[in-house]
Amino acid sequence: ACARTCGRFNASLPCVWGPAQNDFLWASSERRPFHLGLYWSWGEAGREEGWQQWANGCASPYRNWLWSEPDDGNATREDWDCTAMGERGDGRWRASPCSERLLCVCEWPGRSTAAFWRRMLGGHPRDAWRQRHRRRIERLTVFAATVVAVSLLVSAVGVAVCCLYRRQRRGVGGPEHESEQLELKDARQPGGPARPTAVVIGAGEVSERGRF
Repeated sequence: ACARTCGRFNASLPCVWGPAQNDFLWASSERRPFHLGLYWSWGEAGREEGWQQWANGCASPYRNWLWSEPDDGNATREDWDCTAMGERGDGRWRASPCSERLLCVCEWPGRSTAAFWRRMLGGHPRDAWRQRHRRRIERLTVFAATVVAVSLLVSAVGVAVCCLYRRQRRGVGGPEHESEQLELKDARQPGGPARPTAVVIGAGEVSERGRF
């Protein structure tokens, strides 16, 4: 955000050449944190260059990091590619998200380089890879979802056909196709003569209707 603000005034994020300029900038900001022009850059084919480039193209080797900075773990995250001054109430530097809302301090006159704008607008090289392969990933995702859906449909049809077949097998000779069949069988009682019993056989079930 500050890079665009500075650009509207033909200025850029500041480059720091040494301790004197660092102290001047820190005093000018009234000891409030702000972004510097140093940013994490990448080379060809995603090769890391590190914290080597400044927004306006200056070649200052001066660094004033906190003892624990720059945090390379933060630098490899999306958007943690910028530098801020004033982490703990002093003029030392830290890695910072480029989208972090801080005070804007600009160096005038100055212009940000094309490489800086490509870096800020293009984002992380892995984002460019995602853009190039997004359609392929989307197609593979749709294909996988289609395969899963077809497999589930085939399984459901198979289960339905199996259930229908079993119902038809059970229904042969049942009340849906024929009248109930009565079958007589002997029911012998202790100490008495055999008495016939009416048994209904149908739809795969056997139920006793009582003796007669």
